[in-house]
Amino acid sequence: MARNFLKTLNGLLNWAIEQGLLENNPTAGVRRPAFNNKDGFSVWTKEDVEKYYQKRSIGTHKRVWIDVLLYTGLRRSDAVRIGWKDVKDNIIHDQKKIKIGTFLLIFPEIESILKTSFINDKDVNL
Repeated sequence: MARNFLKTLNGLLNWAIEQGLLENNPTAGVRRPAFNNKDGFSVWTKEDVEKYYQKRSIGTHKRVWIDVLLYTGLRRSDAVRIGWKDVKDNIIHDQKKIKIGTFLLIFPEIESILKTSFINDKDVNL
């Protein structure tokens, strides 16, 4: 995040110099922070999922969260945005700001989880 911020700020300040708004770029010479996570995110094994399931009861928000991720394959950033407003005829319509969206069938496994779960202290119904 800091790397992207510095890159963006550097570009903005260079533009300001070109426009005659600044004389110099205060970010010139500032080294970007090292990228620490070179291996990426670790993938969960079946054992990891089972351990998570043992600690999270069916119907809890954290259990629903992992089930939605596992059964839909959505990215975390997309999974947090979807809600019942996005479900029509057992299909999740994940419409983004751009014209291309994602359409995901709700499989029976996730349907039963969602039907018996409580989110925000309310029964969830499809």
